[in-house]
Amino acid sequence: MTGQIDLSAPQSPSRRDMLKVGLGAGGALFVAFGIPSLAKRFQPDGDAPSIVTEAQADTAPFAPNAFIRIEKNGGIVLIMPQVEMGQGTYTSISMLIAEELEVGLDQIKVEHAPPSDKLYINPALGFQVTGGSTSVRGFYQPLRVVGATTREVLIAAAAQTWKVDASSCRAEKGVVIHDGSGRKARYGELIEAAATVPVPADVKLKDPKDFKLIGTPAKRVDIVDKTNGRAQFGIDVRLPGMKVATVAASPVIGGKLKSVDDTQAKSVKGVRQIVKLDDAIAVVADHMGAAKKGLAALKIEWDEGENAHVSNATMVADLEKASHNNGVVAHSEGDVNAAIAGAAKTLDAVYQLPFLAHATMEPINTTVHVKKDSCEVWCGTQVITRAQKTAADVLGLPPEKVAVHNQYLGGGFGRRLEIESITQAVQIAKQVDGPVKVVWTREEDIQHDIFRPYYFDRMRAGLDASGKAVAFDHRVTGSSIVARWVPQIFKDGLDPDAVEGAAGPYGFANVHVDYVRQEPPKGLTTTWWRGVGVTHNAFMVKGFMDELAAAAGKDPVEFRRMHLDGNPRAKAVLDLVAEKSGWGAPLPKGVGRGVALLFGFGTYLAQVAEVAVAADGNVKVQRVVCAVDTGVVINPNTIEAQIQSGIIYGLTAALYGEITFKEGRVEQSNFDNYQILRINEAPKIEVHTVKSPEAPGGIGEPGTSALAPAVANAIFAATGKRLRKDADRHSRTEERLRHRFGVQRLSRRCTPSILALHCGSMSRTRNPHPLTKAQARRIWLGAQRLTESAPFGAGPDATRAAIEHLGYVQIDTINVIERSHHHILWSRIPAYRRGDLHQAQSIDKSVFEYWTHALSYVPVRDFRFFLPAMRRHRREGHKWLTAVKSADMRKVMRLLRNSGALTIRDIDDDVLVDKSHPWASRKPSKRALQLGFYTGVLTISEREGMLKTYELMERHFGWANLPKPATAAEVTSYRLDRALRAQGVVSLDSVCYMDAPGKAATRRLIERQVRRGELIPIALEGAGKQEHWAAPAAIEARALNTELVHILSPFDPLIIQRKRTHLFFDYEHRFEAYLPKGKRVFGYFALPVLVGDAIVAAIDLKTDRQNGKILMQKWNWIGKSPRRAVKPKIEEALHRFERFQLAQ
Repeated sequence: MTGQIDLSAPQSPSRRDMLKVGLGAGGALFVAFGIPSLAKRFQPDGDAPSIVTEAQADTAPFAPNAFIRIEKNGGIVLIMPQVEMGQGTYTSISMLIAEELEVGLDQIKVEHAPPSDKLYINPALGFQVTGGSTSVRGFYQPLRVVGATTREVLIAAAAQTWKVDASSCRAEKGVVIHDGSGRKARYGELIEAAATVPVPADVKLKDPKDFKLIGTPAKRVDIVDKTNGRAQFGIDVRLPGMKVATVAASPVIGGKLKSVDDTQAKSVKGVRQIVKLDDAIAVVADHMGAAKKGLAALKIEWDEGENAHVSNATMVADLEKASHNNGVVAHSEGDVNAAIAGAAKTLDAVYQLPFLAHATMEPINTTVHVKKDSCEVWCGTQVITRAQKTAADVLGLPPEKVAVHNQYLGGGFGRRLEIESITQAVQIAKQVDGPVKVVWTREEDIQHDIFRPYYFDRMRAGLDASGKAVAFDHRVTGSSIVARWVPQIFKDGLDPDAVEGAAGPYGFANVHVDYVRQEPPKGLTTTWWRGVGVTHNAFMVKGFMDELAAAAGKDPVEFRRMHLDGNPRAKAVLDLVAEKSGWGAPLPKGVGRGVALLFGFGTYLAQVAEVAVAADGNVKVQRVVCAVDTGVVINPNTIEAQIQSGIIYGLTAALYGEITFKEGRVEQSNFDNYQILRINEAPKIEVHTVKSPEAPGGIGEPGTSALAPAVANAIFAATGKRLRKDADRHSRTEERLRHRFGVQRLSRRCTPSILALHCGSMSRTRNPHPLTKAQARRIWLGAQRLTESAPFGAGPDATRAAIEHLGYVQIDTINVIERSHHHILWSRIPAYRRGDLHQAQSIDKSVFEYWTHALSYVPVRDFRFFLPAMRRHRREGHKWLTAVKSADMRKVMRLLRNSGALTIRDIDDDVLVDKSHPWASRKPSKRALQLGFYTGVLTISEREGMLKTYELMERHFGWANLPKPATAAEVTSYRLDRALRAQGVVSLDSVCYMDAPGKAATRRLIERQVRRGELIPIALEGAGKQEHWAAPAAIEARALNTELVHILSPFDPLIIQRKRTHLFFDYEHRFEAYLPKGKRVFGYFALPVLVGDAIVAAIDLKTDRQNGKILMQKWNWIGKSPRRAVKPKIEEALHRFERFQLAQ
């Protein structure tokens, strides 16, 4: 069913196949040993070149796998076929050799192996690869045989030299001793004689009771160098004359590089070269700082391709649709359908798991030196021969001309099983003279990771009258990693990894598992993630088993034991974890225990998580207890460390991990929004090992696999909520776990009692989530980024980022104080300068002007959503500009084409006409320019005050063609997304402000998103019948700096929708600039003053530019704010505001 290879009984290698001994260069004794592959079906086509001839060892009769080198000084070097990425492999593998060779662990030195599938084959996977928790499983017996055989050869060499019987000699600590005479010889002294000794056909391995190293806690062989900084990771490589490059790939899945203006980048000090690839661009510089600055200075235009509108919603919809198809059968026993039909109770559920990034601490990096007819690569990779091959393919070289120097890996987790970054680095280095180290930024590393697949699984089960499961049905829907990565084992449409552990370690009389392959859009590649298929299925199966236990009215541990007949190892770890965790002992209110049991990687493991859920939904994992049977234990320290590591990694993913897509782009970018578990959040972890004589299992991944379901089940025990919203509240618990762990939904086929217990809150029609005005205010303020002092940073990039986040910034003509667009930006960018907006509009061209509900700055990235309006104006004209004559349009177009960009002041031959409405111009040319603007023929390329410079749209942006216009549905989706992002809690009026015709389509979209669980209805205090909605994540409690004071523009997004402002803030803003003076209450141009989350005043100001000061026209207090306390804060804010107003 699982497609796993049985490593419990490794093949016994023959003497001929196993070991050769000979002298190498420098007089060292080389022990070359070949390990037969247990996975012939994995074998790649062709063989990598042998380096045995370089070691002067005759290897023709067999395919050697690795080498022990014994130096004349007695030093023992193990050329390590596996890579070290923190999992302790160098120590464990060394212990296997040292145990049988009779040397101390401190006597072995480890060297990274060069690439060769022929020499360094992983017997479990069939080529040179580290992954899948196979290192110890694959090498346990073969390396012990190597150590024992080498020991016997050295003993025989000593006996031959001393002319004594070999049986009278023994080895100890790298020395052969003859007890009869007391003679001793170090291994290094025996190497010449050993080279002539016949290799024994069979050697006796130690009885486990005689182990001196195996099973004892050993210090890591790499710990000293990693502590003092001598250990070299890929990112540490330094070469003479080396340049450093950093990269930007297309932000959209599968996008291509269209054009780039590198003028400013080349002027950055230290930048040496710009390298263009099909889908990326790199800046090569003297150091990383210069490379990053150069990259930021590039003006890049991307061809976004067909995935520019891909989102999580579209991909999940595809998965959901595919999950209704019949799958490829992975395992089937009995008759599931008949058993479910006859069951006393039935349950079914849908579980989902999100895309996940690997987030290794060491970001992607590769150093490459391309020479005339050869290449060297320095990197940290789990697949060194694939790294060699891709470099050779890029350069058109034979593989033997590519040397790959593997380094320590700063985390792998499956990410370093991929080579696309190495391919990219070689493509860059091919264009660079000398060595170049290509380093991805953290943002590049997360946004262009190769992610764990999104899974959408359907599960069914039936229970008999006694509460035992009589049928278990599991359909896995997701992409296939195996089909791409090891196509040899993707047979008949079945991905064995995707279904591994899909029925757990349980014995069901009737069981059916099938698989539906559904790939994400082209360009989005998925890959292995720590725990691979077991992690995915562990969550699905362990969560569903807990649901079945609840449905049966059984204790979760006892329910699992009922289904473990014939599986004593699984029962043993389950019983041990229950004992050590105090299962069944009372816990405080709001605290629960959850259990998970799995078998994977040859290891049995059970975990109990103890979780506290606060009244506000905050989750704290307090304690995790783990019991593990991993067969023979090599190093107990490694077992404990790997379980701890796996739990922390799994908890990170459970609480925070989720990669989401919007408009074809990954929304997460760094550890601020792809959070890693902090040390203060780590639970107490206990690891208990079952003593076992069985063959070793893997330990690098099971700890991660069991964690998420244990935590989810603990939350159910603490709250009674199965990761979902109840009738009264939608907690942070559900949001964090529904969308991080998965979604569970029980079917309508539940019996009434089970329906009442488990299904009542899972209706797709949600009861509104209540919000007070205070809560809603904080959500809106957070969405407006007014809860932080400088949320966007400073400079032109901050201006662009602010406008992109807000969606638009309104432009207005009134200038008694600084105009609204500058004012709105200053409110969120304290270091804002007017020139920043000029650069964004006219130089960087990252924002442009167009009509939203009013004339506004909008992001260029959103340009396509405004094209339909432009085209409508071309067809239908504009209601304010019906009097524009064709001759006037031809005139201004001719001037623009011939003379370039112009302002209305550049046209002085107009014959004035009558105004057609109060705001109309009397200049025909100005009307023509305005019509050209609305129709998208022209754009405003620059603005000085209210004087606009017009330019041809395509010429301004450098476009050969305009972007593809958005469809009506896409425009609706864009407006809703914009509102959700900038408002947090939305209504139809707030989404469709000044756009009543758009409400019908918007309502339909909102209803669809509510059905999908992407939005939830909100019952907002004081809103009456007006409906509101929010994304689940938006309603989490938000921190607020109550010391912040904002003097806001009347056109600020927080104020402009006055009915909404009144509802949320109990403040009714009055815009009185167009009222007669005698009717004004607040003043001509009153500015609302926000302190914390309350509008406490409205002040009417005027700038006296001639005398360089701000004039206070009128101060109006609002509400019952503590005026004495807040007035000094407001006065300080006024000083800052004055400095901004008067700055040049």
